Amino acid sequence: MFWSLPVWHKCARRICAAVRRAPGPVKILLKVRNDPIFLAAWHRHHAAIVGAQNLIIADNMSDDPQTKTLLRTLAKESTVFRFAGFHNRLSDRTVFADLWHALDESCKWHMALDADERLGWIEDDHCITDARLVDRLLATPPHTAAIPALLLDNIAGKADCFAIPQRNSPKLPVLPCALWGKPALAAGKVWPAGMALHNVQFHPDAFAAGHAPNLIQMHLCNLIPEQRLRANREKLVARKICTSQTPFEKIAAMDLKDENRSVVERCVQETRKLLAQLKRGSDQNSGPMPDHVQIGTDGCMVFSTSEVADRFNDMMAGAGQILAQRSAMPEGGAWWGKSNKPDS
Repeated sequence: MFWSLPVWHKCARRICAAVRRAPGPVKILLKVRNDPIFLAAWHRHHAAIVGAQNLIIADNMSDDPQTKTLLRTLAKESTVFRFAGFHNRLSDRTVFADLWHALDESCKWHMALDADERLGWIEDDHCITDARLVDRLLATPPHTAAIPALLLDNIAGKADCFAIPQRNSPKLPVLPCALWGKPALAAGKVWPAGMALHNVQFHPDAFAAGHAPNLIQMHLCNLIPEQRLRANREKLVARKICTSQTPFEKIAAMDLKDENRSVVERCVQETRKLLAQLKRGSDQNSGPMPDHVQIGTDGCMVFSTSEVADRFNDMMAGAGQILAQRSAMPEGGAWWGKSNKPDS
């Protein structure tokens, strides 16, 4: 039965033992809840990089039948467990200290991702999405504590095209996609207090080596409207705004005049927009394409213009140093302002 999957507050020791029983060079931790649309594809993509035995799936008490069935199937190859409470607490090294210690003791590098993110390594205008990515991580200098990643959002309706945003200013070439990517962490070297998941949430010392963000997370947040609607609803569920069965139309009708949480406002506004698009039957692919890079099945990267390619290369060259030199993000705040921060 599904309920035989171990639950953290009862089986933490058993879960950590399972992580340690499968030592490997790189491990990836997935945080997921009620996402049957992307879960299987996420597992296939990352198993091809690190091996299924090096994937750890932490389910935030899903109640969707399809997700439950998938989790039970994936547990045959990977470590799968359930945990209760606010989903982002999984990245709190004080609350889940035993889990992060188990990761440190069973691999050389680890990272945490969401179900709509796909990992890749940029090299010579190619995106590597196989076991060579592990080789690249292992080849980094021994003093490297963390490698930042770029978070690239896909263009609406396209799984292979990713938007390249404009620079915020000539003096600050690093972009929000560099700040809100999720770093690869060298085992045992980076232990921030509290919740830390995105590059900007780690102390600048973590990036002191100034490593370029060769890692990218291809964020498929604009691919399937149904998936995005469900993802937004689950964020509201985590904040006790609604339940997993609340109709999307009811969410869209919520009154936001007294709401001061940017995450809630963003989820409701996006729900309204997606429902309006579905009602109109509008073509997501209509209109001019924004600045982007297309990543082929062979990993070849094709930029929409040479200027976009130059902009991307400048960001790759400078983002690591800027992350290392910036001021640490204030506790509970966001270096770029709350409106730019994605919620994982």
